[in-house]
Amino acid sequence: MPSKYQYTHFHTPLSIQEGILEFADDPRALDDLYIEQRTRRRLPGEVVLAMGQALRDQGFTVVPACDNHDEKGLCLGHPVPMDVPATTGEPGDYLQAYANYVIDAVHDFEKAYLSLQRLEAADLDALSISAARARYKEATAALAMDFDTFAARQQVAQDLDAAMRLPVKDTSTAA
Repeated sequence: MPSKYQYTHFHTPLSIQEGILEFADDPRALDDLYIEQRTRRRLPGEVVLAMGQALRDQGFTVVPACDNHDEKGLCLGHPVPMDVPATTGEPGDYLQAYANYVIDAVHDFEKAYLSLQRLEAADLDALSISAARARYKEATAALAMDFDTFAARQQVAQDLDAAMRLPVKDTSTAA
């Protein structure tokens, strides 16, 4: 079952000032923060610090995390396919269903989180806020479900569905 939502993925950048230049007095704290893509070599803190200074001098406020960024370095977004590529067999079906479940769970979590924030900011009645907190807690739990638990629940649901279709012998006595 495909997800009913369209998503855009945004890379999370690192602030040049707070994430790099803040450590100018202690470059060792920046060791291994970045890996050079071509060689897979971990960069020493001095190189990361120099990179941060060069990016700041070019006008960036964050380290660009991809090639699709604005003048500050912020990612402009990447469309996420609506469906996971087709897979075959029961494990593949579970994996595809789980991927779509996670996409929906992320959407529900975001919606519950924003709703809770709005209600708390508006200082509405305790019952409304309590209901929003409960929904947020449910969304958090749904988002945390791992694949094995999901697959086990899917199997139980299929077993129950199959059991519900079995013919039932009428044991009542007709009077």
